Amino acid sequence: ASTTQPFSKRALNNHRAWVPGGDLTDAYIRKFARSGQKLAELALSDGRRQISSLNPRRDGGVLVTGPIEQIGSRNGTWLASISPEGKLAWEKTLGLPARAAIIEGYDRNIGFIGIRKVDSTGQKSKLEVVFWLFSPQGDVLAEHVIHPNADTPYGSKPADRYSIETSPDGFFALLRWYDSSSRSPLSVIKLSPTGDIQWNVTLKHTAAQWPERPKVWEYCDQQQVILENGDLLTTCSLKDEIVLSRLDRKSGIETQQRVALPSCHDKRPALITPFPVDEHSILLFGTRASGNVGASCAWLAELALKI
Repeated sequence: ASTTQPFSKRALNNHRAWVPGGDLTDAYIRKFARSGQKLAELALSDGRRQISSLNPRRDGGVLVTGPIEQIGSRNGTWLASISPEGKLAWEKTLGLPARAAIIEGYDRNIGFIGIRKVDSTGQKSKLEVVFWLFSPQGDVLAEHVIHPNADTPYGSKPADRYSIETSPDGFFALLRWYDSSSRSPLSVIKLSPTGDIQWNVTLKHTAAQWPERPKVWEYCDQQQVILENGDLLTTCSLKDEIVLSRLDRKSGIETQQRVALPSCHDKRPALITPFPVDEHSILLFGTRASGNVGASCAWLAELALKI
């Protein structure tokens, strides 16, 4: 067995934090052996790149993405491949400096989701979500618009969350749009290994408007995992329930399982992270969601899948 671990999935970049006379902080990655011995490290010390998301590669390297500030040109989203030895193998800048997601597919090609501006008219900016497919060496293999013609008011965020997962027969793209007055439910888009859209499903339970307050929306901070057979399982918590949605990898047909949320959450939003145990059960790790003020609440439970 290998004595090394891939790069950790955790990354920290203190964006625009500095001391008087000092430069902006670095984008920094370090790789350790199981024993704690340092194996590799990479510091990008120009202060322009952020690492907002990273994903291990099968060869021990890592894929990273995040916003970049470019001198003399518009800012964008930076993505790069870091070798197992901590060297910058290749890097690119695409789209707008917004949330993005990157992952290595089962065939070792790389899936990336980012935002691109199409047009700006009046007080709205027309954006689109694009899936790019890269070879392991960083060559563009395919480019597909997976969410076209999204009008976004200036000053609002174009997306609340992007995620991408991989399965033996392609990719799952998860995204949700919102502006200052509304939020859309989570959309799950199944892509083939070459990036063609196979199906698109909206999980309506992931966002709900308050009847008594029309401008206030409840929404969940969903988490997801690929099950043993390649189906996608998402977890969502609204009010006092945990909703598990299983999407068939071939058809996109959704089946649901609902269980009570532990009472320590006081019916407040929860972040529920799933971990597969086997084809019949999963572990659920629950905590309070970011920005949710309340008493401490963290728990772990095993759940039999009935879907």
